[in-house]
Amino acid sequence: LGLLRSRTDPTRVVLVVNTHLYFAEMARHVKVLQAALILEEANSMLEKATKTLGVRPSMLLCGDLNSEMSTAAVQFLLDGTLSSAHPDWVLGSMFKWGRDADKADAREMEEALAAARPGGPLSQLARTASAESSPRSINSAQ
Repeated sequence: LGLLRSRTDPTRVVLVVNTHLYFAEMARHVKVLQAALILEEANSMLEKATKTLGVRPSMLLCGDLNSEMSTAAVQFLLDGTLSSAHPDWVLGSMFKWGRDADKADAREMEEALAAARPGGPLSQLARTASAESSPRSINSAQ
């Protein structure tokens, strides 16, 4: 994440967000959670920049999403919400962390999820999932 401001026009500010989402095809649910964490941090930076600079920056999200257009991560990034009935939650429920490094990554993600801001993208994702009538929820993807 990097905040850039024009030297010639200080009202032109952009937050550049570059990412590389997890590669494992079966871990599509992890990519959704990573996307939500990225948006959480980006929103926090946008709010701080708006207060500090007096102008709301634009945001440019780029990188390797390791995702197709129909995947949950891309849909969440485009729509800001995701159905708990999305097939990627089911696919993700079959994913198992293998190596010790993967397990450490999973623990880090759990800690980041626990620290999510109320009202941020992660809490909105959880609210959407729990408000729907489908028996699957964000918790079933873990």
